[in-house]
Amino acid sequence: MPAVPATPEPRCTRPWRPSPGWAPPRGSSAPDPSCTPRGRRRGTAHPAPVAELTPQELHVVRLAATGHSSREIAAQLFLSPRTVEYHLYKAYPKLGVSSRRELSRLNLA
Repeated sequence: MPAVPATPEPRCTRPWRPSPGWAPPRGSSAPDPSCTPRGRRRGTAHPAPVAELTPQELHVVRLAATGHSSREIAAQLFLSPRTVEYHLYKAYPKLGVSSRRELSRLNLA
């Protein structure tokens, strides 16, 4: 009977890098840097979500947070209302929100 080769452990495609200011909890060691889960987990702190927005997304988000409609924002920025909606669609996950009401609670300075 032929020998069954052992299956190798999965390898990560990206190395683990701690974010600035990160430190392991007291009494524990840092995670194995060779492999960590991909992506950001829900509910984790994000240092500056506004920094991830494009300038146009930020402008649209600020206007939407003050209560302007997509049609009003579009007229002010010389865009179509659909383009405004697209910018909001792309900005919501970056900011960790899902509605205009949640936008009004954010500090977008």
